[in-house]
Amino acid sequence: MKSKTPKVYSYDELLSKAQAYCAYQERCTSEVADKLKSLGAGETTINSIIERLKEDDFIDEKRFAEAFAHGKFSSRQWGRLKIKAALYQKQIAEKHIQQALHKIDEESYRRTLQNIVEKKAADLKQDDPLTKKQKVYRYALSKGYESSLIWAIISACL
Repeated sequence: MKSKTPKVYSYDELLSKAQAYCAYQERCTSEVADKLKSLGAGETTINSIIERLKEDDFIDEKRFAEAFAHGKFSSRQWGRLKIKAALYQKQIAEKHIQQALHKIDEESYRRTLQNIVEKKAADLKQDDPLTKKQKVYRYALSKGYESSLIWAIISACL
């Protein structure tokens, strides 16, 4: 049985693959670095390619943070806390995270949380109102919404 040796890519091949990876959807530096590592690139090559991608506007951390925040809020209905934690994990700068979170429309944010609270409350087959509120609260908290805002919505809705 033959063991398969990993393909060794040239700098230009790695750059081309990284450009295609970034062109497909917004990427951050850490995602591109992980992709290049998986292709067998060394640290020096990775840093060089990432600098080139930034110069050519393939990578823009601010643009990534805004796209990520918008996507997670609109498609997954994540709250600001969960989005912030995920962006920290991707090593995005605090200023970009704050700018991205600021772009989420406050009215839409509250309406989304209210819909989450109402839907979860309707799904629960719970007679005790206190237990129902606690379960709805924990669910909304797990979605990344702020505690004070959750209680305000629960108080108004349930």
